[in-house]
Amino acid sequence: FDGFIIKLLQYIEKHSIKLGVQETLVLQELKTPSKPGNDIVAALRLIPFLFQPVTLKLDKKRKKCNAPSWRPSKVEQSSAFMEFIANANELKTTHSQKVEKSIQFGTTLQPYVIIIGHSVEANQEDHSIESYTVINNTYYKLETPLKALDVCFNNLRSYKNHMNQHELFFTKNINSNNSHIKTFNVNRELDTTLNISTAVHSETQEYIPNSSDNTISVSLIDIECFKQILKTNALLLAAKWYSNKVIPRKEVQVLFDDVQYFNNSFLHVLKNKVVDTLKSADSNSDQIKEISSMFDLLLSPFSFIKTEHLRFKAFEEAGVLVKPDMVVIGQRLNDKLKLGRVIFEPKSVEMSDIPLKQVLKLVLETSNLFITIMNYMKDLENTSDNCICSFTQSPIWLSKLTKHPNKIVLPIFLFFDDFEITNPLGSHSGSQKLGALYISLPCLPPELSSTINYIFLAGLFKSFDRTEFGNVAIFKHIVDQLNFLENIGIVINIKGSLYRVFFSLGLILGDNLGVHSVLGFTESFVAQYPCRFCKLSKTECHSQIDQVDDKLRNIDTYNSDIEINDVYLTGIKQSCVFNEISSFHVTENYAVDIMHDLLEGVCKYDIGLMLNKMIFSLKYFSINTLNDRIESFNYGSIDIRSRPPLISVESLKPTGTLKMSASEMSCFMRYLCLIVGDLVPENSKIWQVYIILRQIVDIVFSKSIKFKDINLLKVLISEHHELYMQVFNTHLKPKHHHMIHYPMIIQKSGPLSMMWSMRFEAKHKQFKDAANSTSSRKNVLYTLALKHQLHLSYRFLISKNFNCNGLEVGRILNVSLSKRENYNTNMYFSTTKLNFLNDNLIFVSWIKLKNQTYNCNNMTIVLSMNSGDNNLPKFGFVQSLIVLNDSKAFFICKLFITNYFDDHYQAFNVTLGSQLFCDSLDNLASINPTVCSDILNIDKTFKKKRLRKTKKQFDYESSDDINDDPENNFRTFYFNVIADGAISSFSERFNQFQIYNNNFCFLYNISELSKITNDDLMKNCLDLQNYLSVGNLYDIV
Repeated sequence: FDGFIIKLLQYIEKHSIKLGVQETLVLQELKTPSKPGNDIVAALRLIPFLFQPVTLKLDKKRKKCNAPSWRPSKVEQSSAFMEFIANANELKTTHSQKVEKSIQFGTTLQPYVIIIGHSVEANQEDHSIESYTVINNTYYKLETPLKALDVCFNNLRSYKNHMNQHELFFTKNINSNNSHIKTFNVNRELDTTLNISTAVHSETQEYIPNSSDNTISVSLIDIECFKQILKTNALLLAAKWYSNKVIPRKEVQVLFDDVQYFNNSFLHVLKNKVVDTLKSADSNSDQIKEISSMFDLLLSPFSFIKTEHLRFKAFEEAGVLVKPDMVVIGQRLNDKLKLGRVIFEPKSVEMSDIPLKQVLKLVLETSNLFITIMNYMKDLENTSDNCICSFTQSPIWLSKLTKHPNKIVLPIFLFFDDFEITNPLGSHSGSQKLGALYISLPCLPPELSSTINYIFLAGLFKSFDRTEFGNVAIFKHIVDQLNFLENIGIVINIKGSLYRVFFSLGLILGDNLGVHSVLGFTESFVAQYPCRFCKLSKTECHSQIDQVDDKLRNIDTYNSDIEINDVYLTGIKQSCVFNEISSFHVTENYAVDIMHDLLEGVCKYDIGLMLNKMIFSLKYFSINTLNDRIESFNYGSIDIRSRPPLISVESLKPTGTLKMSASEMSCFMRYLCLIVGDLVPENSKIWQVYIILRQIVDIVFSKSIKFKDINLLKVLISEHHELYMQVFNTHLKPKHHHMIHYPMIIQKSGPLSMMWSMRFEAKHKQFKDAANSTSSRKNVLYTLALKHQLHLSYRFLISKNFNCNGLEVGRILNVSLSKRENYNTNMYFSTTKLNFLNDNLIFVSWIKLKNQTYNCNNMTIVLSMNSGDNNLPKFGFVQSLIVLNDSKAFFICKLFITNYFDDHYQAFNVTLGSQLFCDSLDNLASINPTVCSDILNIDKTFKKKRLRKTKKQFDYESSDDINDDPENNFRTFYFNVIADGAISSFSERFNQFQIYNNNFCFLYNISELSKITNDDLMKNCLDLQNYLSVGNLYDIV
């Protein structure tokens, strides 16, 4: 192609061809490309301008326009050959426009090439391009524009015929081309798991290369291309091994050595065999030399990364590794044995610190994340003023923005917590307790902010170092970084455009103990002033049910308390180091942790005491009944992993203590009303405590909260606290007191579910697993921080887990023709009407969309929040899940009839109808599915259990036949036993009734006695006298 470019330039100069408005820029790229490969793209841009457009006669039957013919312009002619667009978002739009134009003129849309990301007007230094060939509405991704062009022309029938006539065409078909391209049409085989998050329809997902993607046509490969492919995949392999949390760094070198040894064990033999075969076939000597060189490269594929130093250097050159820095926080005397004597020498104490500006730059430049954030924040501006669903809508953030006019400012949350990487109950517990600083971006859409992939490490230190050297020594480095990000910011390159982005600290998060220790408040919650939001005394907190606004802390009272410098009188131990950030003050840090306050606090207190009274005092039900129902309740596929454990008498009876994790308590709190609600009287005051608490939890955990619900929350909290003290005859605890500030905090900072600790504490597991995989504790801070950064570099390298609209699906299901016909006949569609027989549909077992998984296992979805005359939510029972064109997710459900809301069960009473309904999963009123449960809680199916086997000696007699059918066992040992007992009881009772009837029947109706004869009457009386006699004793004479 290099020779073609030279001839092309000569031809253009010789014939003075006009190349349009971009002629100068394109020719400049053609002569002196700013980046390798740009000259090829520039040449492809120019080729269509070498030919004059021809007039096309339009088919009268097929066209939809009035013109008899059409003569395209040179620009239209060029776009028919090759289209250039800025990003993948325009891919489907561009194709749709071409399809519409072809329909308008009655023509056929031929295969064409799309180049994404190349612009002659933009700086292409740090921007790569992507090449696609579009054939029959299918997008094929190729490595280079030339390969895309090759695949495109090999699928043009006229081109094939032309090449066959000149005997220059070698038979190729699309299957051979598919060996080195990525297609987004899915192979529909049964039980195949798909991952459509790599599809081009996802706007921001980068393609993840693998071995099959690098298989290139023999006619297009050269030694340099092969070397580059080998280098790229070797680097990916190294990054993947380093990112694995259970593989220590030292084992990575062993893995490379083993792979190298394996290659050397057979590649020498294979190389000699191939070369000898080619020589015997009189092949070209240059080709033999090239193939021999390729084998030499395979013999040492890791030569450029053979040591860890070279591997880290390669990661840094690729711009994906941000190494942690070790910063000194103080000095400590360490003992050392020298010349047989123990001496003490000063030693620097260090902590690991992550350069946040480099990490944030990589994060925002990866996979279009910056554009996603800006679009989401723009959408929030257009939402209703009646609710708040993000921190960026909160008054506290809007006040911060006024200090940065005409700037792009993004909020940052800083989280602090301690965790143990060794056995917390072992002999060395506490010695390896680490303090972690994480950051997150609250401006992300909810489906992204809920994953730990968007929680980034900011620093690691030993917990006892903070106790010894203080908060200033530990946090001054992160304070300096936050000040830099707020005042100077970072410059990012998005599609060739430069943006300066600033970051401002929004809130400092953590559990109550962690936040109090970081912010300088007292760490004792039985202190005289235990609250960080107000200055109510401990005694007042025990009975206060409403917030006292006059007692709230503010900047003035805080400064006065700092001058007093008495923790007993103020509740403040020291001045907060984060006050050095200009836009932050500790009294405006309106953040609470509902995980510890509610799920591991108030919910445990309330439900524990409530169950204690209902079981042991009021005798509503027994603890065995409760455990049986907990065990047999249908939690659905979503909550089954968080189902609560069985409750023991030892923990519940003395103090009403429940031993559950936060996720288990959340599940127990949600379904307790359905588990035992039918056993509790409706007028029970104890049950009223649960109902009010359940309503509080529903509001507090909502992702979007209406302002009128904030006022309702305030009333509910007051009612709950008053009823709690009345029913259980006890005072409020510190976590109860935090609840009275919830309405104010929601008004100031937004939904509380956006700032809880659940996802941050899940991040600890990455470090715990990495620590367990290595035996070294010499410099554990650097080891764990570097491991985290290596994992992050792998994600940057392949742009993985930074997709915004990824769609993942399960195995493909084989749906019968009769079922499809039934769907076509009886289906009601909300928007898009589907043809289940002809459309490009795939029925799948599950779908994961926006980090929420949907399946057909007893799952109910919320279709609308208020529908019909009663304005009640509309629910659907999922029947099938469908993927259309490999990109759009649909569901089929049976509609429920919503009857009413039952306050006692805190659930909607519904009846399952027969109407089938189909819609897109994007149109759901709530992305969170729920479960439909029967109140009686009786499972309609018999579960088969594994039979217990016992050993028997040889002299035992043969065993009886074992009936392992659970339904037969139920019939034999339960139903038949009860039925036999009932029949026996009824038979005895009816026989007794028959005897009574024989002796007393003439007395049943006195008015009938006049109709019988005297003899019959006398006979009946004598019979009755004999019946009521014993021996010579008579009851009637």
